[in-house]
Amino acid sequence: MGNFGNEHADQLAKEATLISDETISFVPSRNQIRNEGNKIIKDPWQNRWNDSKNARWTKNLIDKVNVDRLYGDFYINQILTANGVFREHQARFFEKTSLCLCGQETGSVLHVIKECEIWTSYRKNWPSGWQLMSLKDLINNANIRISLRRLLHELLIKELDLLSSFSETDVSRH
Repeated sequence: MGNFGNEHADQLAKEATLISDETISFVPSRNQIRNEGNKIIKDPWQNRWNDSKNARWTKNLIDKVNVDRLYGDFYINQILTANGVFREHQARFFEKTSLCLCGQETGSVLHVIKECEIWTSYRKNWPSGWQLMSLKDLINNANIRISLRRLLHELLIKELDLLSSFSETDVSRH
């Protein structure tokens, strides 16, 4: 048989194999329940996401829905949604100029991040070939993401400074 001293356990195990009408059932584990719940939620959510005509910009960057917890990042979320400080967004919703601070192009996410000469210093330490990288790949690169946060922070400061200088001008006129 097995190990010395386990004769009784061995005998019970042998007897258990002879019982044919005994049904053993297991309750699903917490992980199994959670995984099944996530699947029930995720599949219809993914279908709605795929079929939606909204959020096309974000859909290009995030193509699969995910139930993992995301930690919000004020600056990166503005890139992901093409909202916030970007002048193209400001023009659509607040009737402001869409022209970038550089005066050359529309202040779109892609222009500000990849082209605008004002922000060249932020791109100087990016890996070679970054120009060919997709925006999604740029955001997913940890070093570039840090640089993007700083760039957007400075852009926000510049825009707020401009806004406060306009406000002061308006106040002094009245």
